[in-house]
Amino acid sequence: MYHPESSELKVEIELKPFLHTDIKHVMNWVLTPGFSVQLQQGECEGKLSQNFFEKRIVAGNLGSASDLLFKVLDQQSQQLIGHCGLKSIDAVNRSAELSHVVVGPLRLRGIGLDSKIIFSLMRITFQVLQLNRLYVKILTFDQNSITLYKSLGFRVEGNLPESFKYQDTFWDVVQVAMLKSHWKQLHNPPSLN
Repeated sequence: MYHPESSELKVEIELKPFLHTDIKHVMNWVLTPGFSVQLQQGECEGKLSQNFFEKRIVAGNLGSASDLLFKVLDQQSQQLIGHCGLKSIDAVNRSAELSHVVVGPLRLRGIGLDSKIIFSLMRITFQVLQLNRLYVKILTFDQNSITLYKSLGFRVEGNLPESFKYQDTFWDVVQVAMLKSHWKQLHNPPSLN
């Protein structure tokens, strides 16, 4: 199980609201085609579109967003190194979907920053927004992501056969989730007194 307090990574992160001025910094980050398809539901291949950010920033500025978009900063240098988000935020049922996690610079990929970002999003979901459930939909062939979320304590809820269409092909999706009660068990263990 991942615990950020015991992490030996040299990069510490912080999340802040994503602003319109941040778009130019992330537009050239190259994504894998499969991730781009999953993230944008086929809007483009390889890179994010400016529209992807603008429609989420406008909704957030209006205060009626069901999506929240964050920039990921290197805590020490304050350099923008990624972005992430929550979507389908449901205040009635107290749930949200983790929409995406992107580590931009190639030199920072594969060193565990995605785990730190997901952990920060869990804190926002359960401590700040006071939601009860955070879920993620992952294409079933993306075994690395499924393994990552399981290592963070997410539990598999089930498979959604042929629930995602890209071009002329339907893809299966696995849904994983974290409940607030499980989050508390994992990250707020009872004292031993």
